[in-house]
Amino acid sequence: MTTVYVNTTNPLNAKSYYLTDTISNSSEPFLDLCVLDAGKIHKSSDNMPTLYLDSDMNHVLSNADSYIRPLQEKGIKVLLRILGDGQDMGVANMNDNQAEAFTDILVWVVGSYGLNGITFDDQYSEYSGMVYNSYSNIILKLRERFDTYFPDENRLITVREWGNYNQISALAGTALDYADHGTYGPNVFMSSSSILGVTNDRWSPQALKISTNYISYFLNQIKVRSIQASQGGYGVISTDDMRSADDINPLNVFVKIAEGALGKTVTYDGNNYAKNWISSGSQTITHNDCDLP
Repeated sequence: MTTVYVNTTNPLNAKSYYLTDTISNSSEPFLDLCVLDAGKIHKSSDNMPTLYLDSDMNHVLSNADSYIRPLQEKGIKVLLRILGDGQDMGVANMNDNQAEAFTDILVWVVGSYGLNGITFDDQYSEYSGMVYNSYSNIILKLRERFDTYFPDENRLITVREWGNYNQISALAGTALDYADHGTYGPNVFMSSSSILGVTNDRWSPQALKISTNYISYFLNQIKVRSIQASQGGYGVISTDDMRSADDINPLNVFVKIAEGALGKTVTYDGNNYAKNWISSGSQTITHNDCDLP
């Protein structure tokens, strides 16, 4: 699993790394999930949630055939990260009507752009007050809507342990596909999630910032922790801020994860994708824009 910040990096770089089994001489994409950072929660003049896409994110989503479909064709699922943005509106303070409207927006975005799901990350919201069941309510409503509107394909809901994740009930936790955390480091290993209902097979104990060139000592720590993750039955290993190979190549980190967790290696296919667009403007999506049946 990796996160790509589209204001700096073309998400197509996520498909340039292959997991290789030297015994069977087979290969498949190393990354199975690519999270696009980010859509941001804003607030309208009538105190309802909206979703703001800055010019880079709007361009990537509006050109999904160029930037998203090629990843999905390789078997990589693409999710949109949802952040706060200092608007006193976020996942932790929506009433029921606001939660209804917001989940409709997310369902519409996932369907319109052909995304595989949503990642929640409660950063930057700057709340003046909380609604105690807001986060759980949003997760459960979104799961219900995903199951209704996309009955033949499981759309994913994941959460980054940040902000008010302690609002999430055990019931909402069981509705999550994965959860990870933002305590980065090559030797970091958080053995369990603090989110109720999240089991180890849906948890990432590691969190690796890969916009860093690690020396061999730290690369070995990554491998050791990845062995521990595999032996512990953990379901995901999270990496963050993937760059293009000509900027900071993540290959060495990917190799150590694969060696440790899977007993395999990773190869880079040599394809480097520059950020090749000129942004054409941002977009704010309101509930009125969502023509759900």
